[in-house]
Amino acid sequence: MAIAISSRWQVTDGEQEAVAAAVAELIPQTRAEPGLVLLHAHRDPEDSRVFYFYEQYVDEEALAAHAETRHFKRYVRDICLPRLEGRERHTYVTWEPS
Repeated sequence: MAIAISSRWQVTDGEQEAVAAAVAELIPQTRAEPGLVLLHAHRDPEDSRVFYFYEQYVDEEALAAHAETRHFKRYVRDICLPRLEGRERHTYVTWEPS
């Protein structure tokens, strides 16, 4: 069962470009992961402090593996998360209505 993650980051004012630079490094490395189905990154056109991400992984194991990668730890955990004033994260599973 595929796992989808939606995340909304509110970056502390003045930290937008540091976060944007880290995300620019993170995205190609994440897209190379074998368990990733897709990754879309967005920024609010009216508020440069707001980032939105939509990710889909083949299963829970692929998502867990992503969180253990060197690039996740470096760019998300060490650089981005300390620069956020708010973060919303939601997890979903694929569902086929009958």
